[in-house]
Amino acid sequence: MPPVSRTRRVYVVNIDSSSGPGIHWVAALDMHGRRYYNDPLGHHGKAQRKELETLEPYEFAEDDPEQEPHETNCGVRALVALRIGLECGVECFLAL
Repeated sequence: MPPVSRTRRVYVVNIDSSSGPGIHWVAALDMHGRRYYNDPLGHHGKAQRKELETLEPYEFAEDDPEQEPHETNCGVRALVALRIGLECGVECFLAL
């Protein structure tokens, strides 16, 4: 990953509660004081991320999925989304 700074931070966030075993990973990109999310499942993940969206009502990327519901590679896809966001900017991150 490119270097991050106080104005650019990246996170891979599991949307399960802290006491749960973990259910799905999404990307969080903080740029210049604003947070953006990217869910590799797109619209397939809306039900899973509903609580996260309630707790943190930040902008999510487009709802077109990059991952099929039966696939289990959401963590890797979240890392790729973050790399794209850092290299190309928020617009590219949100267009995924």
